[in-house]
Amino acid sequence: MSPRVGTKITKIIAMLEGEHGATVAQLVAATGWLPHTTRAALTGLRKRGYTLTSDRSDRTRGSIYRIVSARSSDEATEAAAAGGAVARDTGPSESGADDQPVRHKHRTGATRSSAKARIRKAA
Repeated sequence: MSPRVGTKITKIIAMLEGEHGATVAQLVAATGWLPHTTRAALTGLRKRGYTLTSDRSDRTRGSIYRIVSARSSDEATEAAAAGGAVARDTGPSESGADDQPVRHKHRTGATRSSAKARIRKAA
């Protein structure tokens, strides 16, 4: 499914399909987005099936991004018919496989129950 005509994402696609590609700074100037939003748009294009390359050889311009190929319309139609979602393993449920409580780790790497035990011992 191609983006609507006249949107910022179509402007980004046109710039990236150009002979010289575009830097994040050029994309930011063209869209008015912040750099992190622009990089997220590049990630979104990758998820839509566009193949992007980045050339880091030009030290003065920075990384230059280009679209090498886009997903064909047949592939886009098939992905839309399939719901466009990619199945992924979400891991065990919160209750755990054996209905045992899940022990989440604290920033220190210790489980919550062991951290509470240390606090009780210290008191």
